[in-house]
Amino acid sequence: MSHSLTPAFPRSAQRLLTSVKSIDLSNNLIAHVENLQSCWKLEWLNLAFNRVSDISNINQMVGNLKALYLRNNNIANIEGLEKLYSLEILDLANNKVTAFSEVELLSKLPLLSTLWLMGNPVAQLDNYRNTTLRIFAKQPRDVRRPSSSSSPVLQPARLARLTMLGPC
Repeated sequence: MSHSLTPAFPRSAQRLLTSVKSIDLSNNLIAHVENLQSCWKLEWLNLAFNRVSDISNINQMVGNLKALYLRNNNIANIEGLEKLYSLEILDLANNKVTAFSEVELLSKLPLLSTLWLMGNPVAQLDNYRNTTLRIFAKQPRDVRRPSSSSSPVLQPARLARLTMLGPC
């Protein structure tokens, strides 16, 4: 549905998508993330180049995402993303994120390995890269293997895993 200029994901398509793993809704007129609750297996979602501004309840729509592309929207407050615990890739480039306190919310994501923030006001702040890396370094991880809840696996150093794509 990329480039279809749709203002929203059709409610009628909801029940047909229970086994879909990826959806590309980029380059549309979508302002709200909605009607995706039935996409239980959704792991990859592209909402880039839309009009999304509020993502506060996104975890209630797409809780199992591994990759989320929100580049070129109107997002200033990223609250809600910190509850997407399976997220590995997050593209927030060219939005309106202004403060390190917003970025700090993302440090709660145990599997996040790739983060795009370039084009946001926060990426223009002094010591952006060092401060962001420090934020993620503060959060040690103790993640359990999906197959065994009794054997913890300590993740490698967070800085070694985090790929920040943006200005240095």
